[in-house]
Amino acid sequence: MTGLSARSGSVDLNGETVIVVMTPSCTRCKRAMPRLSKMVESHGIRIVGLTYFDQDGDAMKVLKDAYMPSFPIETVSKKDFMRLTWGRGVPRLARLRDGVVEQVWEAHAFPGVKEISGES
Repeated sequence: MTGLSARSGSVDLNGETVIVVMTPSCTRCKRAMPRLSKMVESHGIRIVGLTYFDQDGDAMKVLKDAYMPSFPIETVSKKDFMRLTWGRGVPRLARLRDGVVEQVWEAHAFPGVKEISGES
């Protein structure tokens, strides 16, 4: 996966990374937040959230205050966001190794720790 830039700079996709394409208004995304944070805290899985919503906007502030994610959520362009979700919806998860997509999960098929870490 190349050419992905966050408003804060380039998104680091080196090593093993799970990206979560999400929006702060998505109910399934909100329900996934505690589970994703636990994967980071308890299992050391590197997760990066991606959204097109402005980090300083009310929607992101409310999401972060309510769920206190233990992983960064980067703002990407709406064009990049649409490229990552086209026809699929959110949340959309992908496990990458050095920027290469190894596995993708759609909104209806949330993976467990073993799947997301590549142990299954």
